[in-house]
Amino acid sequence: LKAFAILAVIFYHFGFLTFGYLGVDLFFVINGFLITQGLIRNVNEDTLSYRQFIVKRFCRLFPLVLLAGAVSMIVGAISMLPDNYENLATSVVASNLFSNNILSAITTRNYWDVVNNYKPLMHTWYLGIIAEFYIVYPLIFLAVIKLFKNAEKAVVLKKIRNVILVFTIISFVLYLIPSISYNSKFYYLPFRFFELSAGGLLAFAATKSQNKSAVKKLVS
Repeated sequence: LKAFAILAVIFYHFGFLTFGYLGVDLFFVINGFLITQGLIRNVNEDTLSYRQFIVKRFCRLFPLVLLAGAVSMIVGAISMLPDNYENLATSVVASNLFSNNILSAITTRNYWDVVNNYKPLMHTWYLGIIAEFYIVYPLIFLAVIKLFKNAEKAVVLKKIRNVILVFTIISFVLYLIPSISYNSKFYYLPFRFFELSAGGLLAFAATKSQNKSAVKKLVS
């Protein structure tokens, strides 16, 4: 599913798929689903560690980001004019810090601006949102676990789901507010959180369904 989402975006940029840009939104939902599944499993097994979660996620992303940045800088040194190369270098630094979304929101603002054609790492804006999500999301689980440390696992998971549902609604309402600029909604996590957390809510629903199926099998 992730591959289909990415291909949809690629085909969109080549002009072959009109609504292919929605692949980014689909990617966010899928990512939220998979991350939540893992966190639910950690809660059930008492193995949830914030440090291990962060290290695991960023160790998967960082080498690829460094490689993409290095290749872009080498190619840019040969093919780009100084001003464009300077913009590329800024984008590379922001990408390495997983904050290209913030840089883009402050500078070019409009994702569709022609100037972004000279920024090969422009697409890493979505990594900034995902990285911020990785930092914030497990804290919700840990906070609820600490608050209800004496409760049963099923109760704790239900409380976590309810908190995520509340944040999902808040994020979606923020996204719908017309006075907030489209650029902010495009680049900042609070306005994208509902897409990632929607996948998380689907993961909770899937886990509940699996538990019911397991119970039925035991009874039969």
